[in-house]
Amino acid sequence: MKTFILSCILSQLNLGLPASILDGTTSLMPRIQTSEKLYKVQMGGKVSLECSVADLGNMVLMWKQGPRVLTAGNMLVRRDKRLKLEGNNLVISELEAEDGGEYDCEIEADGDMPISVTHRLDILIPPRVVSEPADGNVVVKKGSSVTIKCLASGNPRPEVTWSKVNEVDVVGRGEIMELTQVTRHHEGVYQCTAGNGVGNKAVSQIHLRVLHKPEVTTDEAVVYTGVGHQAILVCNVHSSPEAEVVWYRGTLLLETDNRMYREVVGTRHSLVLHHVREEEFTTYRCQATNSLGSDSATVSISGKPIAPNIERRIEELGGGSYRISWITDSYASIEQYRLLYRKSPNESNPTHSYAWTSVVIPGPQHTVQESYKNKASFILTQLEEEVEYQVQVQAKNAFGWGKVSEQFNFQTSSAETMPVESLRKEYSIYNINSAPSKGSSCLLVAVFALAYPLRW
Repeated sequence: MKTFILSCILSQLNLGLPASILDGTTSLMPRIQTSEKLYKVQMGGKVSLECSVADLGNMVLMWKQGPRVLTAGNMLVRRDKRLKLEGNNLVISELEAEDGGEYDCEIEADGDMPISVTHRLDILIPPRVVSEPADGNVVVKKGSSVTIKCLASGNPRPEVTWSKVNEVDVVGRGEIMELTQVTRHHEGVYQCTAGNGVGNKAVSQIHLRVLHKPEVTTDEAVVYTGVGHQAILVCNVHSSPEAEVVWYRGTLLLETDNRMYREVVGTRHSLVLHHVREEEFTTYRCQATNSLGSDSATVSISGKPIAPNIERRIEELGGGSYRISWITDSYASIEQYRLLYRKSPNESNPTHSYAWTSVVIPGPQHTVQESYKNKASFILTQLEEEVEYQVQVQAKNAFGWGKVSEQFNFQTSSAETMPVESLRKEYSIYNINSAPSKGSSCLLVAVFALAYPLRW
């Protein structure tokens, strides 16, 4: 009965098969020599599903996708121009996602069970990622929590990582990233990247905006200048929504004029003063206000000297004498220096502290001024050999004493490296930078011992 039905089907298909198949006479049973295989092919590509058969004889070979018959013998049953047969192999081109699944190469034999091999086709799909919300904009208030999402698709399933634009560090993994206790530093453009090893990685962005009251900081707490010179006061204002920024001198609200104006570049707010007057050496305040609150910061204009910078090179003059040199930024002329020195604590007794020796040095006789740079030096004498000393310097001008320099350490030597004749030329500290004068004869050198380091 089965042979009769198959004969009717084949006669309808007009396959032109030998009549021997109709009476079931075959010499050998057919065998499929191909083993099951997993094919992984990228979407849009082409695949050839193999089916090598021995002793097919008069039997009919069919390809199926699940229960659906694709081919029977040399005939394409499914009307799909992407399908073709190359021998017994099924070739599919321009692969689509729906082409994935199981494919059976099957021979209808006389037995109860067909002879077949099953292949699996896995369609590799490049990653795709979509931000949520679709416009990529998320707004949140400072101190709250927020969840940002990127939904990824592809085969294999993509791995999603998060980073901030212009930063290299990965800040999160997975399609969902939660941020808690949000601050303004969380604000920015977050980029989610999806990759699965197929094609190029997919990227989407979410712009996170954090609403907060203004936060104001200064570049410098003190701006040093001189009478008639320029001063630029800078405040950095971070605010969302944007803040209104005003400047005060004391309680006076400042308005711009031809000598004083404001500049804004990004978050940087500057107050520029030309030809500074002496009465303007005071404290200024920049205040920023938005709908969520306000904040302010202060910056002062000072005419005092900046803390001196001691040069690293100490000149050894011989006989326990050493020349210490330094540079001080001051627009006004230096009136005095105060030089402090002492022996460093001994390693064998680090808790013991030596007393500071203070030397007051007149500025005019020891300073060479170039613009606002003031170069000065002083010779320390009768220093012990092979001992480490600590030195600090402070400068004073018409506006008062500036800050003390950073502590500088140097080591004395045991060998004299300078001829006595050269040393004799340094017969007095009066002629370090200039010849002696009547004014210099009034030099007051105050030397006293202090139990602890001086602080100003």
